[in-house]
Amino acid sequence: MRDIKNILKNAPYCSILENNECIRFDTISNLKEDVMNEIETIEEDNLIEEARETMMHIKRTTLKKHLIRNYTEVYNNIKREHKELKNYLKYLNGGK
Repeated sequence: MRDIKNILKNAPYCSILENNECIRFDTISNLKEDVMNEIETIEEDNLIEEARETMMHIKRTTLKKHLIRNYTEVYNNIKREHKELKNYLKYLNGGK
């Protein structure tokens, strides 16, 4: 069984886990479960698709560059967080 401290020390960066009080870092199984719950939340709530649709709507309806930038950033952040969570879970499951 892998030691939780070594796993956390060598784990890939995952921004959504920082300062997240819902994540349990006490055991590997609890950590995996919490990471999977975060992934499911993003996927089941269609957060990536909603952010993309909002960004596309803003691009079509406004000339204000700052709004387009803001919504593009929101969309990119959600996609990045989802990817980081999947990579983190892969790492926890023994993948690189």
